[in-house]
Amino acid sequence: NEKVVTAALDGLTHMVNNQGIPKELLQQSLRPILLHLQRHSHLNIPLLKGIAKLLKLLSHNFNTTLGEKLVNHLKKWLEPDKLANNRHDYEETKLAAAIIELFHLLPSQASKFLESTPERPGLVVLTIQLEAHMGIGAPALDMISPYRKPLTKYLNRYADTAIEYFLVRISNPSYFVRFLDIISSEEGIPVRDKLAASSDKIIKHCFTKKKGGEKEKSEASESKSNAKSPTPGSATTSGKDGQKKDPPNSSFEGVKLVSVL
Repeated sequence: NEKVVTAALDGLTHMVNNQGIPKELLQQSLRPILLHLQRHSHLNIPLLKGIAKLLKLLSHNFNTTLGEKLVNHLKKWLEPDKLANNRHDYEETKLAAAIIELFHLLPSQASKFLESTPERPGLVVLTIQLEAHMGIGAPALDMISPYRKPLTKYLNRYADTAIEYFLVRISNPSYFVRFLDIISSEEGIPVRDKLAASSDKIIKHCFTKKKGGEKEKSEASESKSNAKSPTPGSATTSGKDGQKKDPPNSSFEGVKLVSVL
């Protein structure tokens, strides 16, 4: 019942703001909810909405372990059996989108989920992979994909880091097209405004010739984490057997960015 949930949340908010909640009591109260989150089969929209409300109120009581668990859940949608059964299941895509929605509510240490590591893919890479399995053409993805808005909320929170992340990968179409769509959207205004104030970064990454190997270092973790599930349209500036060559000047992409700004 939405009214009961709202009333309970109002009461919890009042308690937190005025007297706080003993840590032991809070842990006991959260344990049943977090136990439901442990199993992928227990995930549902009401559960994820409830966790979102808790994070808005009590994010400082959580750590990035929750984010790691959420990443593992998202990876489930990329498993062959899951893909075969749910390729066109809109309810399943809504569930995955609701998980991505939680990342911007996590504590500030959750900025680490932007980048991939050898152990796990980053949030942008996961989104690209999830969109690739929707069976929708690229031009329509920005309008149809349920993953864009929740991802954009996360990027807005860590705008400086997000801008650097995408500019380093500016000559990779999979990243550039999505970045362009995001900063062109109404939801992406915070990132766009921050980018507009970062002309030095645009000049550095788009209009200055890069030294060989600069881009490879930034993308190394992406390629490692995606060895089994490659990023669509991923590009590399390495030659045969890992021999590096100078990445191209990205002036075309730079002009496109400036035109949006």
